[in-house]
This record gives sequence, C-alpha cells and structure tokens, in this order.
Amino acid sequence: MKAFRVLPVLALAACNPDSPAAPTALPFGVVFLEARKTTSLASSPSGFVLLPSASFYSSRSTSITDSRAPTDSCTIGPIPGTEPLPGPVISAGDLITIDVNGSSHQLRPVDFQDGDRAYVVRGEGIPYAPGDSIRINIPGKNGGFPLANVSARTAEGFTLGPMPIVTPGQDLPVTWSPAGNATSMMIFRLRYATEQGTVDEEINCKFKDTGSAIIRARYLTNWSAVPATQRAVRATRLRSASIATGPISRIGILSTFTVPTP
Repeated sequence: MKAFRVLPVLALAACNPDSPAAPTALPFGVVFLEARKTTSLASSPSGFVLLPSASFYSSRSTSITDSRAPTDSCTIGPIPGTEPLPGPVISAGDLITIDVNGSSHQLRPVDFQDGDRAYVVRGEGIPYAPGDSIRINIPGKNGGFPLANVSARTAEGFTLGPMPIVTPGQDLPVTWSPAGNATSMMIFRLRYATEQGTVDEEINCKFKDTGSAIIRARYLTNWSAVPATQRAVRATRLRSASIATGPISRIGILSTFTVPTP
C-alpha cells in the first residue's frame, strides 16, 4: 500500500533551497499505522488489523502534526490530494520489522511510479487491538537512514455519536467516545458536493480528544444546503509521536483509527 501522504498529518515546512537560511537536509522517517477492518476473527479477534507503511527521506523538514497539542479549529477548502514527497527517498535497509503482542512482522520496500518508496507488510495486515503498543526495528543503511528502534502506542478505537440534522444557521454538535488521555486528537472531515454535483469540498476540523465539540454554523452553510446523498462524514483519531533517533535523524509515527473504518 502507498504511504498515506495527505494533509493534515504531515506538516511540511516550505523553504527555498537556494536561500542561505535554508535548513540542512536530514534523515527523516515517516511511519503510518492505519486501522483496517478484517473479517478473519480467527486471526484477529478484535476485528481489526494494523496496516503499517514506512518511508524515509533526506528532508529539510522533519515536522509532523502534534496530536498532543491541537487547537480546536475548522477550515473549508477542496478535498486535499496527495502531498509532494518531503525530499529524496533514502534507504533504511533491506527490511524493517514491527513487533506487536510478542509477534514480529516484516515490512519490505516497494517502489512507486512517483518516485516514492514505502516499506509495507504483505497480506491483509497485522492482527492487533486498537490501542496496542508496538515496537519498530530499523536496521539502517550507510548513507541512508541510520539504525533505530522506537516504540509507540496505536490510536484507540472509538464510537461516533449520532450526527443531528442541522439547517442553515445552526451549530453542529459532534460527540465520540474519548481516549481518556491527552496524547491524541480528533479530525472531522465533512465532505459535500459543490455546484458541479461532485463531492469535492470539505470542512476540516481538529479538536482536542475530549469526547465532544461544536462545529459552528458559519462553516456549515454549504454542507447543510446539499442533500444527504451528496455529503459524508469521516472522523479520525490521530496519535502522533516525533522521536529523535540519533544526533541528526528523526522519525515521525502517525497512528489513525477512522470511522467509518475502511
């Protein structure tokens, strides 16, 4: 699977490489941990598998969205496409491994037509329960990303509360089951069709993971005006960690659980 490179998880800083003040390119890894449904309850009793993807770059920006410090906010704009690569692709070794609940799983590199490379797991995914902790083992490569071993906690599953019907001028309250700690954030994407009849615009809101929030009426004018068949809601819990793995190298880990779960 292709590494998920859509805003808002990567916060890539814009810079002019010809500027004297441009930062030096450093080894930067990005690991995405996405929850997926599975019908094979025998292999994963939780009903979910973990779909990991890891990519490594020589990048002038090593920033990711910090899930521990969200500011409640909403924006309106086109549904974002794929972000550009953070920098030239580098190797992190022949394979990397992820340890989950005492089992080790291999991720091998796959090259893509746009020049990207991602280390991915074969098959449906890794059996786990959302909220499990994992360990990532990177063998490293001379001239690429150095050896590293890091641990992270995956995003917990949640239940989304009922979405009330609103009319123009009304706020929209949203509720969900909170994670119970301050290390995750919630992202709501309310997508809807514009005048062309294509679902191509969205309200994108980021909230503290407290279990409830309000989307103000001023953002909902177009959303509330279109038929229910031309709009959709996606809610995502994001847990991120930015970890220094050496004097100059850094890895960003982004774990997501989305409702509806793919």
